[in-house]
Amino acid sequence: MPSKPSNLNTQVLSILDKINHLNHLKQLQSYLITTGHSQHQFFSFKLVRFCVLSLSNLSYARSIFTSLVSPNVYLYTAMITAYSLYSDHDSSLSLYRDMVRKKQPKVSHFIYPHVLKSCPEVLGYNGTKMVHAQIVKTGYGEYPVVQTGLIDAYSRFIEDIDVARLLFDEMSERNVVSWTAMISGYTRAGDMVNAVELFEQMPDRDTPSWNSIIAGCTHNGMFSEAVKLLRRMILNGMKPNFVTVLCSLSAFGHMGMLQLGKSTHGYILRNGLGPNSRIANGLVDMYGKCGSLKEARIVFDETSKRNLTSWNSMINSYALHGQSESALMVFEEMMQQIMIPDSVTFVGLLNACTHGGLVEKGRSFFKSMVSDFNIEPDIHHLGCFIDLLGRAGQFDEAMEVIASMKTPPDEAVWGSLLNACKIYGQMDLAEIAVKKLIEIDPNNGGYGTMLANIYGAVGEWDKARGVWRTLKEQKAYKIPGCSWIEMDNQVHQFYSTDDSHSKIEDIHLTLESIFGFSDENIFDHHILPLITGGGGWRQLHDTDSSSSSSNSNDNDDVHINYPLISALLAFVVAQSIKVFTTWYKEKRWDLKQLLGSGGMPSSHSATVTALAVAVGFHDGISGTTFATALILACVVMYDATGVRLQAGRQAEVLNQIVYELPAEHPLSETRPLRELLGHTPPQVFAGGLLGFFTAAFIHLISHADT
Repeated sequence: MPSKPSNLNTQVLSILDKINHLNHLKQLQSYLITTGHSQHQFFSFKLVRFCVLSLSNLSYARSIFTSLVSPNVYLYTAMITAYSLYSDHDSSLSLYRDMVRKKQPKVSHFIYPHVLKSCPEVLGYNGTKMVHAQIVKTGYGEYPVVQTGLIDAYSRFIEDIDVARLLFDEMSERNVVSWTAMISGYTRAGDMVNAVELFEQMPDRDTPSWNSIIAGCTHNGMFSEAVKLLRRMILNGMKPNFVTVLCSLSAFGHMGMLQLGKSTHGYILRNGLGPNSRIANGLVDMYGKCGSLKEARIVFDETSKRNLTSWNSMINSYALHGQSESALMVFEEMMQQIMIPDSVTFVGLLNACTHGGLVEKGRSFFKSMVSDFNIEPDIHHLGCFIDLLGRAGQFDEAMEVIASMKTPPDEAVWGSLLNACKIYGQMDLAEIAVKKLIEIDPNNGGYGTMLANIYGAVGEWDKARGVWRTLKEQKAYKIPGCSWIEMDNQVHQFYSTDDSHSKIEDIHLTLESIFGFSDENIFDHHILPLITGGGGWRQLHDTDSSSSSSNSNDNDDVHINYPLISALLAFVVAQSIKVFTTWYKEKRWDLKQLLGSGGMPSSHSATVTALAVAVGFHDGISGTTFATALILACVVMYDATGVRLQAGRQAEVLNQIVYELPAEHPLSETRPLRELLGHTPPQVFAGGLLGFFTAAFIHLISHADT
């Protein structure tokens, strides 16, 4: 290096462009010291800036800064910005405090945005107000860059979001950065209504502003809205960047949108956004949530610089889909790389043990987390551990864990215990769990329904009525079930009992064509062949036409449907027996019973049995018509028995709930279950015998001539 360069400034900048190691920077610094330029503000600023941005070495940058006798405002700004950039907020605020106390150099308005970024992290709620006071005193309160920094700082606390909005509304000149800061503040506070409203009012939008609203939707669980906004962003000519891709991958993963996730992966490769550990982690997480574990593992293996998040993403992906052994193997690989696990790692491991039923392994991880890694279990670890114990039927230990929790158990904890209680029939613990869930969310009608069902299962009908009455009075809601499907890169959501989809009619037609759900299909293809002996309406029509046109007296030309006659005769005989039985017992004629079954299982059984047996005689027992008739007979007899037995208990509860009748009211009385249990099966059996003999009788008559 020449001792007397013609243009030192140009030469220093040229050398900095070629440096890629700290030792090279030290050589350049040594040269500046020996040539008497060690205190030169411009060269020192370039060295500090290069040390921070290119070498990411804050400690050496600070040593250069400290060696200066009187650093100017630009050097202070560079160091405070560096500390803020690398989240060393204590050092950032400490350096700003020294600058204010020395009063030399004077604080510039460029420093305040970085100080405001660090201040809430160190001083909390009141820190922003203290810096705001100094801003007003120094006269920088009307500078847009400072106002934007204040908006961002105040909006980090929910209680100050209104102050941030007041500052935003008072700004005389709003730029896209200030709009984005206010939108981001709303999304952090979970106020997506105001965030979206403000976003729609923006006069101009850039990529960061789109990123802020997309990230807000993703962070607040509005994944479908995030995908829609991403489409709008692309249609408006905006090019997704690194942040957009990360937010999009998270939304795709939660929605299971594998095709869009793969398309985004291709976009990353085409636009050179990788290789990058954060992008790779996002891809692993997306593929894992979509169930493509093979692709997730390929991305994971191709990641050269794996951090802890990379390992956690792979462990959680395997755990989510029940591949417990694979998740544990990844953890062992991670430990061999001398990577220290964190709390997220153990959530994934406990989930893996839960899905794999590895109770002892899970218990070992839970203890190791505390003893070996000094990680205090939070609500997520405790919820996973309780779920693990509950699925294994170890309720005593699960209740001990719940009792020892320092924070109140949340819905996930009690929900896990409730599911385990259902599996093992632990109705007493299930009752406790549901009551706790109702305390947490009293307006959730689903929990009340669970409690009423539990009371009904153990015969506590008075308590069940009380729960239903309470739900009715509170007008509690039940969260509808939701599912979604990806088609042509578009997600369609469906809620229970919701017919609002734009193509709901086409959906129903498709279901009818596949499964024969329509009443007409069921009648034409199943019921009608039984009535007509397999010919359908055409056979009946042809029979009628041929008989009327030929005027023949030959009985062989007339089609007689013996299965239909057998079924009708069996029904009439069964109903007649019921009428005569009523006259015999009560000395009264009840001819209305001839027109309806009155809930008698014997009539049902006689009718369908006669139909099935007659079809067997007529078409043989090897045909599909006989199989269909036999299945129909079995289903009807089974339903007649089950409905009869359940009616005795359910009718009483429903009458008293719907009509609010007291227990002693005549309309709420039903026949005892014991009496129904003694009468119903014999009635079904007797009806079946009646149907069999009726069909046999008709068959013998029809073949008497032969």
